[in-house]
Amino acid sequence: RLREELSISVNAQLSPELDVTRLAFELQPTRVTLIPPRWLGPSVVGGLDPFQLGDGLKAQVAQLHEADIEVAVRVAPKLDLIKRLQRFDIDVLQLSTHELMTSARGTAKRRHFKELTDAALLASRLGFKVAVTGALDLAAVEQLSRLSQLSELHVGHALLSRSMLRV
Repeated sequence: RLREELSISVNAQLSPELDVTRLAFELQPTRVTLIPPRWLGPSVVGGLDPFQLGDGLKAQVAQLHEADIEVAVRVAPKLDLIKRLQRFDIDVLQLSTHELMTSARGTAKRRHFKELTDAALLASRLGFKVAVTGALDLAAVEQLSRLSQLSELHVGHALLSRSMLRV
């Protein structure tokens, strides 16, 4: 109803363990983002494993597309996972920044940023829309916003509030 009355896009974040198709038909979102079932505090940790989900994921994506619903998948920025997802007809890859944002400064942080950059480049080359999401701070947003491969940068209300105070 929100989608119709306000003319806005609605994104439903659902775990593939749920009856995604039934929920999507009831909610009628613009997009369904398939997320892992693990939560840590207010945010989702990591990403889905397309090797484990296999044909079940492919069937869910096909059913959502039949209902004219865009499909996004939250995934860790690992090249093998991104290559595997190419066969599932996913519209948007949401690269999880959990490892980047929880790593200590220095070498580990640079290594995770490079993984994220490489994953965004590969995903873009494979034809995915690319998004990043996951407890981003202002410094990470400033750095990530320079990546031309990204079509979406998901930030929370706390970051928006803090960034408005800096202007």
